Amino acid sequence: VGEDLQGVWSGVDFLVDLTLEKPIEMGKNIAIVGGGNVAIDAARNSVRIGADTVTIIYRRSRDEMPASPEEIHGAEEEGVQFHFLAAPVRLFGSNGKVEKLEYVKMELGEPDASGRRRPVPMEGSETLIPVDMVIAAIGQFPDLSPVESDQAVEGIPTTRWNTFGADEDSLYTGLDGVFTGGDVYRGPETVVGALADGRKVAMAIHLYLRDKEVHGEAKPFNILKGDLEAIEKEQFTTKVTSASRELMPELEPSVRIKSNDQIELGLSEDGALREADRCLSCGCMDAFDCRLRRFAFEFGVETTTRLLPQIAFDEISTRDSHQFIALDPNKCIRCRQCYEACTYFQCSDGIDFEDTPNLNTNCVSCGLCLDLCPTGALEERISEGKPGPFHYEQLETFCPHCGCGCNLVLNIKGDTLFTVTTRTTAAPSYGHTCRQGRFDSFDYLSSPERLKAPLVRKEGKLVEASWDEALELVATEFKRLHQEHGPHSLAAIGSPRATNEANYLLQKIFRAQLGCNNLDYPGGQSQQATLTGLAKTLGTGAMTSSLSEIEKAEVIFALGNQIEENNPIVATALRRASRTLDNRVITVSSAEVELGKLAEPAFIIPKEHQLDFLQSLIKLLLELKLYDKDFVAANTNGIETLEKSLAQVDHLETVARADILPSTFEELARALATAASVAFVYSEDLTADANGARKVEAIANLAMLTGRLGQSQSGIYPLYRHINSQGAMDMGMSPLCYPGHVSVSDLKGNDRFSNIWSAQLPDSPGFSYRETIESAHKQKVKGLFLMGENPIATEPEREKIQEALKQVEFLVVQDMFLTQSGELADVVLPSTGFTEQEGTLTNTERRTQKLRPALTAVDGPRPDWRILADLLSRLDPGTSYTDAQSVYEEIITVVPFYEGLTYQRLEEGGLQWPYRENDSSGLLTFDNLKKPLEFATS
Repeated sequence: VGEDLQGVWSGVDFLVDLTLEKPIEMGKNIAIVGGGNVAIDAARNSVRIGADTVTIIYRRSRDEMPASPEEIHGAEEEGVQFHFLAAPVRLFGSNGKVEKLEYVKMELGEPDASGRRRPVPMEGSETLIPVDMVIAAIGQFPDLSPVESDQAVEGIPTTRWNTFGADEDSLYTGLDGVFTGGDVYRGPETVVGALADGRKVAMAIHLYLRDKEVHGEAKPFNILKGDLEAIEKEQFTTKVTSASRELMPELEPSVRIKSNDQIELGLSEDGALREADRCLSCGCMDAFDCRLRRFAFEFGVETTTRLLPQIAFDEISTRDSHQFIALDPNKCIRCRQCYEACTYFQCSDGIDFEDTPNLNTNCVSCGLCLDLCPTGALEERISEGKPGPFHYEQLETFCPHCGCGCNLVLNIKGDTLFTVTTRTTAAPSYGHTCRQGRFDSFDYLSSPERLKAPLVRKEGKLVEASWDEALELVATEFKRLHQEHGPHSLAAIGSPRATNEANYLLQKIFRAQLGCNNLDYPGGQSQQATLTGLAKTLGTGAMTSSLSEIEKAEVIFALGNQIEENNPIVATALRRASRTLDNRVITVSSAEVELGKLAEPAFIIPKEHQLDFLQSLIKLLLELKLYDKDFVAANTNGIETLEKSLAQVDHLETVARADILPSTFEELARALATAASVAFVYSEDLTADANGARKVEAIANLAMLTGRLGQSQSGIYPLYRHINSQGAMDMGMSPLCYPGHVSVSDLKGNDRFSNIWSAQLPDSPGFSYRETIESAHKQKVKGLFLMGENPIATEPEREKIQEALKQVEFLVVQDMFLTQSGELADVVLPSTGFTEQEGTLTNTERRTQKLRPALTAVDGPRPDWRILADLLSRLDPGTSYTDAQSVYEEIITVVPFYEGLTYQRLEEGGLQWPYRENDSSGLLTFDNLKKPLEFATS
């Protein structure tokens, strides 16, 4: 009664007119009926307009108010009064204008259908309060009158709530081409609900127009953990502590009621971080990649409950102890893919599988099980920040840790790297990773210890400087030392982990501008031994086939101690060759190695006797006439000389010294001679001594005698420790060779590079890495440039190296961090990280791959190639490179076997040199080798 009196408003009309700035005749004593957010908004706005008293009358208790608690609290602070358990009965007025409101007090009775206790009136509790304005915020209803006279929608179904009826999944009304949604379908609800209906209808209309039939978008398949009361809280309370919601700072009530300005001031940075940290991230981390969920969605499976009984948290916590892999057996569907792959493909036996998987101590953390698990039963453990789940941006790159250069996929959100995965179809690893590549690849990039500006030594201390100052000082000092002490007083140590472009520019600076061949890198001796030995015999300085061919060989002759340590995916391939493919693995090492457990047999030969062992094996093949006579006659030269050179070799003495039965040694020779395919694999440590090149020559001789060159599944496979060891040698980062493996003593090669670089080049070998350290110790090296290496921390004889660097008159270090070597430097140049710069690298199988920037570098550091290009332009103002591609384009013009490996082709994937169109096998055929092959007789 009295709702038609002047001064009575509906809540929505009041707020609309207020928003549109229409004139409103406001009262001084305002009563607002209702308990939702509309009532609160009307009340708080009335206070701001200047009402003396504002009272909200609500028929239930405070706990049952649908308005948000924050809004209720804010209204109370601003002076709004609340009458709870009060129901308006009638309004009284005078001269057509409202003056009083009568309400009756209520008490809560039994719960109604919604579960809330139903309010019932209290007899004799009627109360009158003075009002001159009443706002009814007690609900809305759809107005269907506009469509009642519209013949196009005649017959559209309606409900008893005065809304349109429709199919729940598609929101199709039953009238051809007519769909509905929003408040006219739901009744008064939220904007979010209307938006959801809009999306649902859009998809339904799309499917209707496409398929000519009505059906809704398929629903996502979800299995729920249960509500907060049902789940085991221990899974969260063991990891986090309870924290209250962060309070939003607001203007003081006395200030905010005077205007309509924003009252929330925003959380501080610390407050925002604390609030974000409250999130438990309790959803499944595999939600966006779960194949079970995807297939169930595709086939229309509907369930919201668990498929199997829960395994208690206490039991899971005792099993879930892996450093990198999180285990949740409740999500396991018993497909056993993890077990089968670990047992027969990775061959690590790292998973026990009874009813669900358990990771045991044999696990090598390759991550293969993570890739294969179709659910979230095995997930990567995210140790820092919130684990998601997230929709990642995926960027392809490759692993920087060893010479294999396995393909990797970086899963990035924003500018944060979360996980690393791989592609099963991409060479060289075809889905394999190791612990380093999968879990230890790029953590250093976010280190706060990274350098952000060049450092220059002034008055004995390193202080920050500009790039111009630092580079100008480097150029000036190296020119001064060159003039005062000559070119032999200068040296550069490059890096087998730096790009081809960086190594190429560094050697070019020292050769073309400073006239110096004192160029090498840690481990260069081993690669030089392989280059020398293979070039002498085969005419090439690198692996003769692809890494993927190794495991296919009928016999694999594996030499060296560090295959497992330095090249884990090759070790995996050897295990798989033995166990799964039933091929034979034979090992030769100076100490017991893990691969020796599967070898047939495993020979333990001291380093000093390994060359004798190989030569004795060659002699036995010759004596027993086991070698491939047709192959040798047709493709080789020098077998008679080889036989003569081995005249003093006594293979019986060799086997006796090694405690090997002569029959075992003869069986080894026959196995190599009769196998359909033979792979000769050796790790970098095999060639790290003075006999390294001769061992490589012996291996090449064995390969020629068995006739297993130029064919698939066979060949010679040198393995390198670092990602770009092969590339560094290809780029001429060697005291003996120009780019392209051209000897510095080759007069034609010297003339060629002198013409290319417009400079007079030195034609005598320079200092090796070890010779550079020795010469620095003797103060013969006056100026030294160290790129990306910290020999004090990584090389043997560290104290000697430290003393040597202290003797250098002018030391330059280019690195991401201030290393022990950098602390002794006169100039430190900060470089960007592996995934922050562009360039190319060439792995141990001759595969050149393009490095793409995946993460944004911190401000200050520059890419290695850019630093060296800027230094070169100061030494030779006529030289300029615009980007990494311009450096690479010069490389492929000076290194003949890189011809065809264009930047554009590398965009599509890595390629092995020499480039052959329509042939991606990577096999070096006889067209690529010396004609004829030459037996080595040194």
